[in-house]
Amino acid sequence: MAYSLLAMLPSSAIQVVENSRARLIVWNPPYYSLGAAFVVLGLVTFVVLLLVGRSQPARRSLRLGPLVLMTGPFVAVGFGLLTSQTVVTFSRDADEVSVQDRFFGVSSGTVKVPLGDVRFATVETSRGSRKLVLVCQSGRAIGIGVFSSQGGQYAAANAINDFLGTHGSP
Repeated sequence: MAYSLLAMLPSSAIQVVENSRARLIVWNPPYYSLGAAFVVLGLVTFVVLLLVGRSQPARRSLRLGPLVLMTGPFVAVGFGLLTSQTVVTFSRDADEVSVQDRFFGVSSGTVKVPLGDVRFATVETSRGSRKLVLVCQSGRAIGIGVFSSQGGQYAAANAINDFLGTHGSP
């Protein structure tokens, strides 16, 4: 049953959501399954501790404060994962690339670089995890998201390199 519930969640794979001659948009969506797991774990633990605590005769006056302190971080991390995303926009009209990160639904800033400064996109790997990376003319690397097992990095890198007219690392 838990597997069928996870299958109902949207895909967490990196996606190319627009690909035209003038603009390319790559979306690194929230990590839905991990976020949902943290929220469910926190809420279930809260309910179980509440029921167990209330069933003990000596603890009928169980305070909610300690329960929230013990389970709240799980729920908070889960909501953070469910609302965090990155949108990368390559625009020929604006002649720039913008990388906008959002955490807990709030923009944590936008990195903008001239389109001509981006040499190519590649996928770095580490211990079975992958991360999409933009490599600039200066050698600076701009990571898109974090190392994870989510899919879509290679397709996104290929789309970026096609948009830039390059074919990966030299």
